[in-house]
Amino acid sequence: MFYEAFGQLVKSHRKAKNLSQQQLSEMIGISRGTVINIELGKFAVQFHTALDVAAALGISLHKIEEVRSRCKLEEELSAYPEDIRNLVEGFIHPCAPVV
Repeated sequence: MFYEAFGQLVKSHRKAKNLSQQQLSEMIGISRGTVINIELGKFAVQFHTALDVAAALGISLHKIEEVRSRCKLEEELSAYPEDIRNLVEGFIHPCAPVV
């Protein structure tokens, strides 16, 4: 769940900066395929790669932690019955990037 949300965050910031996936990959020294997989949330991003991507796009660590915390909370809530999740739903936002 987190990797998909992180990928959405990366994609939205990349597009806001009018960068292609190829340009971003060249900026941080990874393949375009890796950028594609990050944006699709296909795999666990190595910490140093996530930091490089975040730095290149101006994404703060605070925003990444916010996304991670929300995703973790949603995962924990998924273990509860639907009526409890519905009760809590009004107090949290879905796991989505913080733009």
